Amino acid sequence: MQRKKLLLPLMALFAFLLALFLQAEEKDKNFYGNFLFGYRLVDTSGTIQKYKEDIKLDDGLRLFTFSLHYIPPEGSKSFFDRIDFNVNNFGGDPFETFGLSIQKFGKYKFQYDRKKAEYFYDDRHEVGTGVLYDQHTFNFERITDSGFLKFFLGRNINIFLNFDRFTKKGESVTTFNIERIDFEFDKPIREDSKQVSLGAELHVKRFSLVFEEKMQEYENSNSLFLPGYANGGPNAQYPSALNFFDLSEPYNLKTSTHSFRLNARPFAGLLVSGSAQISDQDLDLDYSEKADGLTYLRRKVSYDFEGKGNFERKFQLYDLDITYLLFNKLAIIGAVRYQDFKQ
Repeated sequence: MQRKKLLLPLMALFAFLLALFLQAEEKDKNFYGNFLFGYRLVDTSGTIQKYKEDIKLDDGLRLFTFSLHYIPPEGSKSFFDRIDFNVNNFGGDPFETFGLSIQKFGKYKFQYDRKKAEYFYDDRHEVGTGVLYDQHTFNFERITDSGFLKFFLGRNINIFLNFDRFTKKGESVTTFNIERIDFEFDKPIREDSKQVSLGAELHVKRFSLVFEEKMQEYENSNSLFLPGYANGGPNAQYPSALNFFDLSEPYNLKTSTHSFRLNARPFAGLLVSGSAQISDQDLDLDYSEKADGLTYLRRKVSYDFEGKGNFERKFQLYDLDITYLLFNKLAIIGAVRYQDFKQ
């Protein structure tokens, strides 16, 4: 947050200087852009949780929109032909976007996008005692980063590199039934996934081939814990109680995929398309559960379990489609599918 408070005034100064520069360069169509910068004042009353669920806009400086485009003049296009830069709702809004694109026509294209989304849920209801209460709450942030870089090596060959990352972090509260009582637990949200792919495209007059290697990794903390002593309350049907409880099941999933795609038209009237995909998955799981308390029969219970798990999966998917056009309204179609799964 401190970094954003420092960054926003700097962005405002940059936007002001940019406005002066754009005005001076008004006749130059190679460099253009626009921005909307301001301060939002928010006045709320009533249930703040409902406001956060539906709107969740806060006070503060905001860079609502920022768009900048640059096309070098002829004779100055050694490294790139165009740059595009876009920012929306920067400064703390629940939805922020950022985008950067650089390209040299016929040589390469680079693009990076970042999206942030916040989610809040705390839909409280009145219980018998008149207290507002909700057993399930969520407050987390999702960030998606995606980028690709493509090189055009010639008229027929392209090489590409793609990167995608998704993170989800925050807090939540949920319920878990133990000894006939629904206890409330804190459930941290920690998810992270990454995907990188490298491939090549070959396009000739009657054939199109695509080769791709892809690596994926997904991690999830998957845990919940009791923040302190808890029981069913003074009017509970059962005397169940917990001094502490901790459940942790973090896991890591890795996937590698080799794929091939073909589209061809060997001669007029014959269409051939096919693909092959071979994937390997490896999952590692750690398990830990600790508890201490009373059962619904008022008996002491205490345990500490631990364990590990691992499994491997192998997929093979193949398909081939052949279409022969006899004439405009009639075609003969043949298809072959093969799938193999091992675990």
